[in-house]
Amino acid sequence: VKMGTSTAREIGMSDKQYLAIKKYNLYSPNELVNIMDILTGVDYKVKSGELPIDLVVDYLICNIIK
Repeated sequence: VKMGTSTAREIGMSDKQYLAIKKYNLYSPNELVNIMDILTGVDYKVKSGELPIDLVVDYLICNIIK
């Protein structure tokens, strides 16, 4: 999916999110995929009970730093 050829609805984001990403273009497509992988992993771990909710912020910070 390319930001320039897709609509916010097709990508599944709000218009504000779409415009912010399109305007500032701070992340490459690979970086966005990596961010989504991390967030999806956190979501799974929280829902499965592997990661207590009170450790989510610490877990995210450690994953972002590495």
